[in-house]
Amino acid sequence: MKTLSNLPCASFLPISLLEGPFQRCGCSPSSISHDPSFDGQKDQYQLKSQVKSLLLRDIVSLTPLCPRCQSFDIQTFTEGSYKYRGYLFSDVIDAALQSQSCSFCSLLLEHMLLANEFVKNDILSDYVRLAVQKRAGDSIFKRLPRTFSQLNRRYIEAWMRGPLWVHFWVSRSAGESLDAMRITKLHACVSTSAFGGLEILGAEFLNCSFFPRPTRTINFNVAADVGSPANISQDITGHVISQTYSWSWDYLGSIKSWHAKCLKDHPECRKTLSGCQDIDPENAPLPRRCIEVQWVSNTNLPGPGSPKFILRETEGQTGKYIALSHRWLDGITELSNTLKANYKCRTGQCDQHPPDDCNIGTAAPYTDLFAHACTLSFHLGVKYIWIDSVCIIQDDEADWKREAMKMADYYQFAWLTIAAADVDGNALFGRTIEVNDIPRVARLPYRDKSGEQKGHFYLQCAGLTTLAEEYDKNVSNSFLLRRGWVYQEWMLSRRLLAFSRSSSGVFIHCQSSAPEVPNGDRVLKRFSPQTDEPAVLVQKAFKHDLELSFDTFDEVISSWITVVEGYAGLEISFIEQDRLVALAGIAREFGAALEPMLRERRQQQTAASRQVSTITDEVFGQPYSYEYACGYWTGPVSPLLWEQSQQGLRVRVAGIPTWSWASMGEYMVDDQGNKIVNNKGFELKQGMRVQWDDENSNTTDLCSVAQKVVFVPVDPKTWNPLFERILPQDPGANPDIKHSNDSRFAILPIRGFLMPVQISRHFTNEGDTDTAALLTDHNLDFGRDMWRGVAAEADPGVITGWASIEHPDFQEDEVFEGGGTETIYALFMTQISNIMHRGGFGFANWSNMHTAFQVLYLRARTDVGGRDNCYERLGVGRLFGNKVEEVLRRLEKSTVHLV
Repeated sequence: MKTLSNLPCASFLPISLLEGPFQRCGCSPSSISHDPSFDGQKDQYQLKSQVKSLLLRDIVSLTPLCPRCQSFDIQTFTEGSYKYRGYLFSDVIDAALQSQSCSFCSLLLEHMLLANEFVKNDILSDYVRLAVQKRAGDSIFKRLPRTFSQLNRRYIEAWMRGPLWVHFWVSRSAGESLDAMRITKLHACVSTSAFGGLEILGAEFLNCSFFPRPTRTINFNVAADVGSPANISQDITGHVISQTYSWSWDYLGSIKSWHAKCLKDHPECRKTLSGCQDIDPENAPLPRRCIEVQWVSNTNLPGPGSPKFILRETEGQTGKYIALSHRWLDGITELSNTLKANYKCRTGQCDQHPPDDCNIGTAAPYTDLFAHACTLSFHLGVKYIWIDSVCIIQDDEADWKREAMKMADYYQFAWLTIAAADVDGNALFGRTIEVNDIPRVARLPYRDKSGEQKGHFYLQCAGLTTLAEEYDKNVSNSFLLRRGWVYQEWMLSRRLLAFSRSSSGVFIHCQSSAPEVPNGDRVLKRFSPQTDEPAVLVQKAFKHDLELSFDTFDEVISSWITVVEGYAGLEISFIEQDRLVALAGIAREFGAALEPMLRERRQQQTAASRQVSTITDEVFGQPYSYEYACGYWTGPVSPLLWEQSQQGLRVRVAGIPTWSWASMGEYMVDDQGNKIVNNKGFELKQGMRVQWDDENSNTTDLCSVAQKVVFVPVDPKTWNPLFERILPQDPGANPDIKHSNDSRFAILPIRGFLMPVQISRHFTNEGDTDTAALLTDHNLDFGRDMWRGVAAEADPGVITGWASIEHPDFQEDEVFEGGGTETIYALFMTQISNIMHRGGFGFANWSNMHTAFQVLYLRARTDVGGRDNCYERLGVGRLFGNKVEEVLRRLEKSTVHLV
């Protein structure tokens, strides 16, 4: 018997359990449904029947069933009989773990295990896995998380004490026949035998604190071959997925109905991200330019005609339009670009062709993706669509600069955003689904009312686990969502239609509800995804579940940190140019949320100032100003304490101050660690991923951040700051440049305490980093493999903290040998008090309650246009210990200028 510890995850699949692929019978189509899609070989726009459905027997596993499943009798679910039937769970485990696994039992166990990943912070979520471990002979308590209490262990003992049962029940379609069972779905869950079906019914026993709940329900669609006894009798009336194309025009009705329901029932989807402005997607301000889609009849040829795409100037008009979110592909997307040379022809204004012949296709080729998106827009009843590479003149710097600042609004006000989440990104329609990508199908014997077996019926897991797996693979972790520009397109779009290569085809998604497929099945978020992505990278694919709040100053800043954590590590082709601009639309929304709060506070200050002045210092007065500068809202200290969270080949992003998270990037490398170069010879870069640790409630600021930062222009070619040319006014006064590259560099004055320190090599084992984390109250486990030891300069032999250094020039241990050649300073940012952890002999502290300090590590800069006391950031970290406190008490505050 296989054990859980050595069982490959694929062994739970019903495809011969790792023994081979599906049994196939020629894969000949059993039926053809009409799919008006594109035929790229002949007329690109002629509607063509294209969706194939495989015979169910072509995609079913023919692995033998166990004796129990061979005896399965669907007639036991006859209406009026007891609702629930069941298997002993131990029998299911045994049948699934045998070398000749039962196809249905292994399918059942696979999805039971997957279903655990959708229970957040629930001590019951691992019960199925623990039961499998116990059956396989492993000690269940040996593998329990450290967070499990004795009470939780008693729950598990109670759950394991008696026999566990897999309970089955069914759903039926509507019908008047009293003889037919009309079964469309089979449902299953695991529970103890204590209450059986009563637990599933949700009776008052579910509230009993002693007996645990049943596991999450999994659902199987059931179907039968047309003309089979199970189908003719109408005992089995459901369906399973067997089409081999990812799009069907039958989806149109479902998409339109979903859109209408969203507009009717979701007030949040009719507001901007900040909630400060109402949106009417049926009559929204149109972008500066849109593609108008016309359908032209061809009198010389039979058929429905063909679409015509014309670029229109639509600024100042209102209406509804669709936006396209896509990944730019080297050598493909740029072929469709609108340029100065083809602009007149694309807008029907050239003198080289008759006006009726002028359109986008006449002026330059366009990709299948763009043609498909335009045609879909037309069939959804929307004649305008906005596509960035077509609607922005790509070789007109002024046009690009102006439109880049408006892009966010274009997505936010769109009637719908079409997202090409597919890996190749070059088409929406006509993409085939591999047979092995269709959700697994098992079969069980069908018995009629006399008990005689007459063929089979089929089961395919649906809903919860299957949809989540497909959404994770094809959307959450798609190439599209790795792109920096796409991040704000996704965040700001109120409604999304995501195309994928999954068997589900498309996912529809809005601000207020979970993603779903056209048949109405919802996607649930997994809470233990098989990825090392930060939580926000998974959450962004579930727009309704992103915890962004704009009610208070603190909530806005916390939400901004959440946004940055999701954006910072994404890919951007032109990172120097686009690093901050690609997030400008979201930044504007946060500014809109802060503005009424700031206005109210200014009014309160004005009233108070008539009695007593609340501002004692022109630069460092409180309260915070919350002005936007280089990816930071000025004032609060905590947003400056970002930390690198993943190793990489570091590089500075030119023209952004080192104190900003946006200043750091990394080279993209292949599996051998070599830099990746594109077809134009440029080394590809992406942002450096950053995170913030949870803030302790006993944290107080030790420094004050200026309300007024000093903005510095940059050279538009090299992006280097021009320190000798300080901007004459705050860019915040001009909304057109507030979030643009014209205000991308700023000097940040801070009043605080500076202490010289010595940084040493990386910690050599996890014990050191774990101890350092405990003693400095670093709660989240990220980035610790990059920590270095830190000592006070006065006592270099005693480690008093740790440092995470992201600066590209300070990545090698040799730089710090012998104390290094440059003086490094710790700027004290906050104090964390009353940390309740044991002291460490090697870490200069003997108390079980002590204080730690969050610091920035800096080095002096002397090339800042004659300014004194200028420093650049090297990294972040924490210090602690009696010696650090003694030195701090002797220090005096000074003003430093971070560049």
